[in-house]
Amino acid sequence: MTRIRTRSLVTTVLVGVCALVAFLVLGSTVFAAGTTYYVDCAAGSNGSGSQSSPWNSLTTVSATTFAAGDSILLKRGTTCVGNVWPKGSGASGAPITLGAYGTGPKPIISAGSNEYAVRIYDQQYWRIESIETTGGTRYGIFVAGSVPGATLNHFRITDVTVHDVSGGTMDKKSTGLIVFKSGDKNWDGFRFNDVVIDGAIVYNTSMWGGIMFYGDVNRPTDQSRRSTNITIRNSTASNVQGDGIVIFVANNGLIENSVAYDTGNQPTQTIGTPNGIWTWACKDCIVQTSESYANDSPGVDGGGFDIDYHNENNTYQYNYGHNNSTYCISVFGADGATTINSVIRYNVCANNGLQVSGGSPPQDIHFLTWGNGSIDGVQIYNNTFYTTRGVLSGSGTWVGSRPRFFKNNLIYATNSNPLGSNISAISRDYNLYYATAGNYNSGEANSVHANPLLNNPTYNQVGRPTSAFTLQAGSPAINAGTNVCAGISGCSTGGRDFFGNSAPQGGSYDIGAHESGGAMPTPTATGGPTATPAPTATATPAPTNLLGNPGFESGSTNPWTFWPSGAGSLVGSGQRSGSYAAKVTSTNAGTYQVVSGLSPNTMYTARAYLRAGGSGTSGYLYAKNFGGSTVTLATVTGSSYTLVTVTFTTGTSNTSAEIGVWRPSGGGSGDFFLDDLELQP
Repeated sequence: MTRIRTRSLVTTVLVGVCALVAFLVLGSTVFAAGTTYYVDCAAGSNGSGSQSSPWNSLTTVSATTFAAGDSILLKRGTTCVGNVWPKGSGASGAPITLGAYGTGPKPIISAGSNEYAVRIYDQQYWRIESIETTGGTRYGIFVAGSVPGATLNHFRITDVTVHDVSGGTMDKKSTGLIVFKSGDKNWDGFRFNDVVIDGAIVYNTSMWGGIMFYGDVNRPTDQSRRSTNITIRNSTASNVQGDGIVIFVANNGLIENSVAYDTGNQPTQTIGTPNGIWTWACKDCIVQTSESYANDSPGVDGGGFDIDYHNENNTYQYNYGHNNSTYCISVFGADGATTINSVIRYNVCANNGLQVSGGSPPQDIHFLTWGNGSIDGVQIYNNTFYTTRGVLSGSGTWVGSRPRFFKNNLIYATNSNPLGSNISAISRDYNLYYATAGNYNSGEANSVHANPLLNNPTYNQVGRPTSAFTLQAGSPAINAGTNVCAGISGCSTGGRDFFGNSAPQGGSYDIGAHESGGAMPTPTATGGPTATPAPTATATPAPTNLLGNPGFESGSTNPWTFWPSGAGSLVGSGQRSGSYAAKVTSTNAGTYQVVSGLSPNTMYTARAYLRAGGSGTSGYLYAKNFGGSTVTLATVTGSSYTLVTVTFTTGTSNTSAEIGVWRPSGGGSGDFFLDDLELQP
């Protein structure tokens, strides 16, 4: 529960003018647009910035004003000591890029005792990709500004690793590993628009957050002050003092395919009480296909997911929350505001409420209002719960006439009261209750009280369930649910279940998060790839993976080609998910797939989970033959599966690309494994 509470519009032109004046006063050098500048911090002297004569200092980068279409590329395998604030703004279709070149591991910016590693301030149209930062006392990557009412557009932070931010004073929630800050309790802010954080791995900080999108909190109900079109996907946050992944004060927000764990490590409560993944003052926002576990708090909260106050039209769907100190998902109302139209559907909650001090923790779905807050409308349906304590808890003020129900949920409990606290304000029916400790009857007219015949019903391990919590043949949950949208104008159930099967099938809805009539999907740890249209509270992005057989679950390697022939094979052990992975067994070898049907002049992102099978083994993901002159690389040497991402733009007449994994010469003697690959526009 966050105690947070925003001035006039000034055009974005003023932002650019003010920034340019500041840069000129500082004596920055201005270069022509569309230039690539190379930085090799291992070079013996500071050159001209060309690839043959690279700069060797971040100080030079920070003293330069870059123009639309420019790129600043750091050499892979090198470490730059210090921090960087490159100046200038890009333009629509021509952002400025801070990235990497060459082969090997990501270049490292080692910030030490500087306040930040990377800063972008009063600037827009920027891409930060394929770099690693370590150090900084308050921030790893910090994007902010100073002009009240302005709008800063288009930011992409892709395939970055940010860690070990410490040494500062944790006095604000807008501190941490990746921070977008457009406001503060002490000053009026501005707006961001069109922000995507994709493939960020952030961990270890004594500051507050992992990935913090911190909006203008002074006037959270003023829709004209809210940031817009904010996406966080395919990212992981861990070992932080406060929150894992959060969006504050925004419209059209999306968090998907992401993981938060080991959060809330602050030993004593000072500035708040954290959760794993959540939203605050967020309208038309979606949290989906994400995992949140092992989250704690020095006070209240410490849950997996949270629909907090000032929220409107939030949908939390297809998520997996487990082994949290308190609840799986909460809904709050406070600060004199009403939380409107919250939808919680097709999630799996397992073994939450592990708090060992501070009294009895709340149960899996927890409601609470305070400070004259209220809740208007909450739809909780087709979720599956494995609980040792019960499912519903809380109290508060309920207002309005929006739908308010708990239906089609499956509860498998090891205690004698699967329902938990009886929330009388919520209508309940068509649920399935099963208590292993004894008979239980909810008194609901159309609900089922029987063993649901689940596969592995007490699963609560790391990694999304793939077969656990699915219905066996003959389960009393099959076709026992209801159409929860019947009679509700504009209502949609989303059209799919937790596992990706279409729903309903077989004549009616099943009870719980599994619709048993569909074939099981190829699993991934974050729920599988999804497209990201401008989100609405009921929209469900459809899978758009352009690769064939991306997880090798067909039982063969087709349509992947190994080169040379025989340099790799399908494996049934050591996979990341599902039943199979693939391995490359030789050096100077790899596997690839040519994807056709792409659109010219279009940006695509390829992702893969890779791991080395032996000491000294290395390999990388690449994209080539797409109309560009270079191949983008991302190298993995660790023994655990690591998500790597490469981004490329097709040429003016190119409609295909080659996506592959390669083991270079000298890449060690062990096998190199790949699994769960993806290509998306």
